[in-house]
Amino acid sequence: MAFTGRVLGIVPFRDRWVGNTQTLEGRQNIEAMREFALDIPILPSIRESEKFKSAIRQGKLLSTWGNPTCNIRWQNY
Repeated sequence: MAFTGRVLGIVPFRDRWVGNTQTLEGRQNIEAMREFALDIPILPSIRESEKFKSAIRQGKLLSTWGNPTCNIRWQNY
């Protein structure tokens, strides 16, 4: 009741993928979010990935692990 802002979108996280294929569970979870969100946009998900975890831990670019399209530098906080 205290929130007076506007939700711009929902970012699904821990979206499980195997290689380049989203798991059935991941797809179903995001579809369920769409049903509950009604008119709130579902934004691109954050994948659950060992490569992402390693990049975060080591503060490296994802492109160093063979993904040139993901040149985001993750840092430990």
